[in-house]
Order: sequence, then C-alpha cells, then structure tokens
Amino acid sequence: MGGLFETFEYTQVEIERLVEEGEQVGVVLRVRAEGLGSGVPIDQRFSHLLTFREGLLTRFEWFRDPAGAIRAVTAG
Repeated sequence: MGGLFETFEYTQVEIERLVEEGEQVGVVLRVRAEGLGSGVPIDQRFSHLLTFREGLLTRFEWFRDPAGAIRAVTAG
C-alpha cells in the first residue's frame, strides 16, 4: 500500500459508512485523488474490514466492493 501514497495526491478521503460488531469494524471509504505524473483524477469507493483483539489491530482486509466489508461484519 505504501506505493499508493507515492503515486497519488489525495484531495479527499471520506468515511461513508462504519459498522462495528464485536471485534470487527467495517468501513466504507470514498477516495478522491489525482495521479502525480498524469494529473488523472480518480473517485473510488472501497471498504476495509478491521479486526481488533484487546484494542490492537490484528487483521486488515481490503475489499474492492464498497459493501464487501459491511457484508462481512453483518454476516458473521
């Protein structure tokens, strides 16, 4: 993921939805950015599933489908 920060200039990162169930948190993000070399704009939504144990992040999953992490939290 580190390469992403070197490739784009981020203009906005917005949390659209956040769902918590036990030790899991599903987050839907909308990201607006421009390519550093090309100036091409992007506007994308995706989601992350975060799993915590004793207050520490123990697992991070990235979903291309914006609702994927929310489904994973609510299904389990």
